[in-house]
Amino acid sequence: MVSKSKWQVLVVGARWDICRVPIYRSVGGRLVKTLLSSCCCCSCLYCEFRSGRRVPREQWRVDELVEVVYRLWSRGEVRGLFLSSCMFSDPDRVSEMEVEVAEKLRKLGFRGYIHLRLMPGTDRDVIRRAAEVADRIGINLEAPTPSMFSELCPDKGDFVNDVLKRLLWCIEECRGRSCKVDTQVVVGALEDRDTQYLKLMKYLLHRGIYLIHFSAFEPVHKTPLERRRPCPKSRQKALYQALFLMRDYGFSLEELLELCRDGMLPHVDLKLVYARLRSDMFPVDISTASFRELVRVPGIGPRTARKILELRQERGRVDVIELRKVLGPRYRRAIKYLSFT
Repeated sequence: MVSKSKWQVLVVGARWDICRVPIYRSVGGRLVKTLLSSCCCCSCLYCEFRSGRRVPREQWRVDELVEVVYRLWSRGEVRGLFLSSCMFSDPDRVSEMEVEVAEKLRKLGFRGYIHLRLMPGTDRDVIRRAAEVADRIGINLEAPTPSMFSELCPDKGDFVNDVLKRLLWCIEECRGRSCKVDTQVVVGALEDRDTQYLKLMKYLLHRGIYLIHFSAFEPVHKTPLERRRPCPKSRQKALYQALFLMRDYGFSLEELLELCRDGMLPHVDLKLVYARLRSDMFPVDISTASFRELVRVPGIGPRTARKILELRQERGRVDVIELRKVLGPRYRRAIKYLSFT
């Protein structure tokens, strides 16, 4: 029987690790989201479980967690597992225990979603094993630059060697597999700027990362940053918008940097800001526009742009009536930036 204390500490504590975009439904559906352990030897400035802070400490045994997750999944109560951990031992041991949970679940016939958040400094062989059994893996970058990482996480290793290098290993080991790679950064814990995150996005997307999670900083009582203001959720949302514009819409780093003022993105619809700033590019002729031009129109996303191109290929043109059907309620937003010939 799992103790109530263990369940509360480890499952509730995992809220600081993000496994889904706040404005989108998780691909994994309803998940058991838990820490392997809340014991930690690191003293990250923002963390509830930092070393030396008086907080309940609990830890799953591997077989115990496997049994709990498998039982919940077999009853249809959950669709998968998101597993992270505090650094209670050396990185390889912590990550290896996470991988053992996943391996044992798969051996039992578990076909649900598995997401493993591995530790900085993890050996490449452990990363390879994780990529073989999980649907998604990653290592938290925590910060956009080496200097900010050192300030936020003074004893969590070297940013370039222990974190970024291992994250790139994750990407390499997942190539040719169904497993995808993500990471997480804490936004607003220091005097950071959105331009730093935009440059990080370009670097990581170019190397094949699937997703970057932006965790809006929230001050925790009795930590060094307890008096710092929380990061606005609107800033978090703007960074997600920018990520998807770069990843799925083909926006360049330079186009997104144009939207920034004093290093920060506006907290509104970024495509609307772009359309107003680049008024020379609009209206777009729907009869001749390329995919790249269509997805820059407010209200038109990649799927809709492809649909418009398909209709144009089939019928030679797209009229107002057809466009209304394709866009639905977004028609009123998009029509201001479109023309018909």
